[in-house]
Amino acid sequence: MYEEAGRIELPEAQIRTVVLRSPFGLQIELVERADSVTRYVADAYEAAGVRGYSHWALAVDDLERSVDSLLAAGAAEVPAPANTIRPGFRYAYLSDPEGNLIELTQPSAT
Repeated sequence: MYEEAGRIELPEAQIRTVVLRSPFGLQIELVERADSVTRYVADAYEAAGVRGYSHWALAVDDLERSVDSLLAAGAAEVPAPANTIRPGFRYAYLSDPEGNLIELTQPSAT
């Protein structure tokens, strides 16, 4: 679903980025800094227990396909896609190489 739209490497700062673009123009930039401190969380509940940035969410048309594309680009599942508490929706959380959470949501097929 996403295609690579560009890469940036800053060797002096040990930073690598990849920009992914959907067919609809949405872009996501994943950033990795070699000497950064990783903050992995077990799930969104744990992330909500820390002040500041927790995660951001995107609505997608094909949850599994979106998850697969982001995993191929270096994201990690936190946890696998599932149904939400709110009927009619599915979701998945992923983390970028630095542990930042991204939530993807999709209406369930009715």
